[in-house]
This record gives sequence, C-alpha cells and structure tokens, in this order.
Amino acid sequence: MIELKDGTKYHFILQDQKVAGLVDGGVENADITISTDADTLGALIRREMGPFKAYATGKLRLKGSLEDLARFRKFF
Repeated sequence: MIELKDGTKYHFILQDQKVAGLVDGGVENADITISTDADTLGALIRREMGPFKAYATGKLRLKGSLEDLARFRKFF
C-alpha cells in the first residue's frame, strides 16, 4: 500500500516481479506500507530518485516484515 502525506492511499499487487496495477484506496493488513509525499513518489516512479536515497533522507518510510521488504527491494 502507498500512503501519501495528504492522506491519499493506493494499493497494488506485485505479480511476476512487476506492479500489476495501482488502485485507489488502501487495504487492511498490507504486506508493505510505503509512506511518502506525492513529489517523492513521482520521482521514484520516474527513476529520478532511488529508493535508498529517499529512505536515507527521510522522504520515504517503509513498514513490513524484513522478508517482505527484502523482496520489495527488487522492484526499484
């Protein structure tokens, strides 16, 4: 799930190592929750910023199990 600082939420399914669509609204018990702002999310999608830089600078927060987070790394 992606949660923006303005309260907007999206969810997505990872399938075959790709995002299989981005859908409006959150979900209960998401495996991974990404918290960020719209500008940072846009930069990540356009690959103008890497996820490690976003995380290190506090622009991106992740919640999830270590196993899920390790698998998620492969998508950026």
